[in-house]
Amino acid sequence: MGSRAGAVLLAAALLSAATGMRCGGGGPTVRIDVPLDPALLAGGATALSAVTGAGFQTASITVELDGVDLVAALGLVPPFSGQGGAVLLPGGPATVADFAIQQGSPASLNRIDADVAGLAAGPHTLVVTALNAQSVLASDQADFEVVEAFGQAAAALSSAPAPPSFFPLTPIPVANASLGEAAASPPIGTAAGDTVRSGFVEAAEQRIGGP
Repeated sequence: MGSRAGAVLLAAALLSAATGMRCGGGGPTVRIDVPLDPALLAGGATALSAVTGAGFQTASITVELDGVDLVAALGLVPPFSGQGGAVLLPGGPATVADFAIQQGSPASLNRIDADVAGLAAGPHTLVVTALNAQSVLASDQADFEVVEAFGQAAAALSSAPAPPSFFPLTPIPVANASLGEAAASPPIGTAAGDTVRSGFVEAAEQRIGGP
């Protein structure tokens, strides 16, 4: 075999290994379809969905959520459908509903579906594994995070720029007075006949520093 042909075969083998690394092997093996969004809002049920390749051993399928095998925790043996119950995860208790691992014929895919409610806020990891017809283990992993709606809004507000300030931080002198001080005494004035109004002289003298 020439060096060029050997290089092509080596490149093809490396590409096959790289594309199959996430699922534990090349070709259609195990694939997680849901969740794909890395951030999910808390408060509702989180949907989980995956498929296995044709001919995979249905009884070998495991569904681990945060390190807890949901199949074993609920005492189930695949295939099954419409199952559920309470499980204890590292972040606290959760409830599994509509759990199904549907057995397919050798020419079809095996489907895994479940709804999980009560997931604690924070990061989570879903891992689905199964044995193929040659008893080779394949797996896929999805990492996601459950966030509180209020926390997400608060984070958005904290990252927003501060609004511009339209008022000065220091007082501005205005006619021997500053903003925020008590109103100054009225200016001096005269009444009819050029007679000075009573009380206005004292106020004027205080304003101009007189006697």
